[in-house]
Amino acid sequence: MSAAPSHHRKNDLGPEEAPQQWKRTDTSTLDQFIDSRIDESCRALWRAEFIRKFLGLVVRINVLIISWLVLDQWIYSPGPILRCLAFGLLVTVAIEYLLRHLMPILGSTITPEYAARALEKDLPNARQSLLSYLTLRNESKKDKLGFGVLRSLASSTGKQLRGHDALPTEVTGTVKWWLISISSLALLVAYVLISPKSSVQAMMRLGAPLANIDAPQRVLIDQVLPGDAEVTAGQSIDIQASIQGLYANEAVTCVWNSVTKQDQFELIYDKEVNHYVGTLAVPYTSARVIHYEVIAGDASAGPYTLSVQDAPVVAIDRINYSPPKYTRLGNYSKTLGATQATDGTNLESPALVNPPVKRAKIELTPA
Repeated sequence: MSAAPSHHRKNDLGPEEAPQQWKRTDTSTLDQFIDSRIDESCRALWRAEFIRKFLGLVVRINVLIISWLVLDQWIYSPGPILRCLAFGLLVTVAIEYLLRHLMPILGSTITPEYAARALEKDLPNARQSLLSYLTLRNESKKDKLGFGVLRSLASSTGKQLRGHDALPTEVTGTVKWWLISISSLALLVAYVLISPKSSVQAMMRLGAPLANIDAPQRVLIDQVLPGDAEVTAGQSIDIQASIQGLYANEAVTCVWNSVTKQDQFELIYDKEVNHYVGTLAVPYTSARVIHYEVIAGDASAGPYTLSVQDAPVVAIDRINYSPPKYTRLGNYSKTLGATQATDGTNLESPALVNPPVKRAKIELTPA
């Protein structure tokens, strides 16, 4: 009588003891394998999502920079106020994207259930067995029947995971974003290299909107000689300019002006000096200051200042003759040279002088 109860207790283990003993002896390795695959997938999915969002930010910034370059170089060159608004828009877009898309990812994790669904998409025969395994695992500790179902799910799922040693396909979804971001960056670099205008200068205007930075230009005038200089009235002075970015047959002009006169002339390319060269003839009657600038394409250099030094210069280009009436010769004019006339002939010589004069005299040298 005493042996029967003992035999009955040995084969009628409680529901809490049998599953725990079974789990310790047969299933710990399988559970660890499944957990490791789930953890690995969670980390990979988190990294993929972060990369997608980060590359999305890169693409947006590249598009905004390209748009700014096109606007500033070819459509309209904004002033300081509009440049501040453009810079504010760029910063706002970047901060809004960081707060809305990137920061939440940094403070979050991928749930095992989501990782299980991602893995099951690549396992056509899984039939949600991995997700069911995760769901039942915490509920089967006190349920002998449920524990048996859990072991069956773990066994079938483990076999499939061992036959499919790869991360979820969803992880590879970053390839598209890599291609898009690389393409946008390549477009930006190509534009910077191909554009005849300085993209660096345009980006500096955006990055420092209040700085006094000129709008980017297609034509670059590197050097103008003599720049600011002193010149004597009546003197001719050579103007030279080093210019890049001109189209074929595009003219280079020097425009000059003073109080009494303004004019312009063309600079011609000289291969020997690799400069565009022209001559500015300073009038005898020029004012004390002449301003000039060089204009080529969409660029200009100057104005530069020529300080005109007064020199007592008299310019005579003709002599007017008025013979006596008895000669019956009419009035006539001759250019400069030897002067011969009948006695009593009146001579008049209009003269140009660069400084103001109150009186003048003529000295004749007999032949």
